[in-house]
Amino acid sequence: QLQSPIIHYPHTHPWPKRFHRIIQTLSHSNADIICLQECELQSFTEDLAPSMSALGYDGIAQEDTRKEKPAALKEASKHRDPRNHIGATFWKRDRFELVRDVDVSVRTRSLTTVLRVKKDSDDNDEGKVIAE
Repeated sequence: QLQSPIIHYPHTHPWPKRFHRIIQTLSHSNADIICLQECELQSFTEDLAPSMSALGYDGIAQEDTRKEKPAALKEASKHRDPRNHIGATFWKRDRFELVRDVDVSVRTRSLTTVLRVKKDSDDNDEGKVIAE
């Protein structure tokens, strides 16, 4: 009987410690727009979104909503348990507003978020539309 070559060891750095460092790094970047990939939906909902909101960011997450994923994607996954990986975009709520997000039911590696510079922003680009 063949055994899987993937051996699951406990992570050397527990999630709360890693999460704290992620938020610390994102906070220190002071970026207007932050794009993340390979997030877990549960982490986005329970951890990232509330923490980023406290830092002044709004955000959106998109996931592949297709019922049947391509076989190549299924085979490439190293995860034994079902995980729901997503892309996420955060933006400073005092500078940008969401215009729209694009459904990703056709492509799995694409996240399109359309933002507009707010009119009450101190930026000279007010009203300008930005696509990430």
